[in-house]
Amino acid sequence: MFAAATGVKLTHVPYKGGALAMIDVVSGQVAGILTSVATAETQIRSGRVRVIGVAGPKRQPAIPDVPTFAEAGIKNADCPNFYGMAAPARTPAAIVRKLNAGVNDALAQADVRKRLGDLGMDIVGGSPEDATKYVMTQAERVRGLIKAGVLTPE
Repeated sequence: MFAAATGVKLTHVPYKGGALAMIDVVSGQVAGILTSVATAETQIRSGRVRVIGVAGPKRQPAIPDVPTFAEAGIKNADCPNFYGMAAPARTPAAIVRKLNAGVNDALAQADVRKRLGDLGMDIVGGSPEDATKYVMTQAERVRGLIKAGVLTPE
């Protein structure tokens, strides 16, 4: 999304996890990374990395002085991280409802909300249908960029 919005040519470097990628950013092997506050938290707090912008629609409470890409003048670059829970397609509806209720109950806990907020996460919750709609909307955005030749599928 950032490359498409800015016209900057980026090279995707696959890693087996954000922590390994962060090591290469800190050491200067890689110029930058698009990652979550949760992955970068230790490096941000130690001052070993500098956060340039937030790829979501609003500033993150964990890094309140960092502008969103939109605030920095880069429109249509938001691509927020999304964490969700998935189950096999044939999981009975009653079990899906029970899992969903449990997740929403956990997300309502003050200590959970605080810790996730400290990690730069927006707590949304909702229904399985809400999550599916969000994922499909994001997939359509990416599909459009692939069809336009802006992104190449890995």
